[in-house]
Amino acid sequence: MFGWFQRIGEAFTGRDRRWPAVRRRHVERFPECAACGSTQNVEVHHITPVGHAKRTGRPELELDPDNLLMLCGPPKDCHWWLGHACDDRKWRPEVRRLADEIRRAEVRSQGDV
Repeated sequence: MFGWFQRIGEAFTGRDRRWPAVRRRHVERFPECAACGSTQNVEVHHITPVGHAKRTGRPELELDPDNLLMLCGPPKDCHWWLGHACDDRKWRPEVRRLADEIRRAEVRSQGDV
C-alpha cells in the first residue's frame, strides 16, 4: 500500500528501504558501545560509509551486519572520536579493532581497581 511512499523516501534519503529494520535488529543485538560499553545514546556506525560503498559499487554494505558497529554519541562520543577521527569526511576501516582494544583496556583497568 505504501510502496510508493517508501520509494520516495529512498529517493530523498538515498537509504535502502530495509535500513530501519536492519538498524533496529542491530541495536537490539548490540545495545552498548563497542568501545566504552555505554548504553547511553548508542548509534549504529557504518564501518565503510554508505556513500562510499555506493560510489564504489558495493551498496549492499549499507545492510551488511559485518559493516555495522555500535558506538556511543555524546557525551563520550566514541562515534565521533573513533568512527570519524573527529572529521565527518573521514572514516576508519580499523574502527572495530580500535574499539576492541579500548574495550579490553577498560575491562583490564576496572579489574585493577
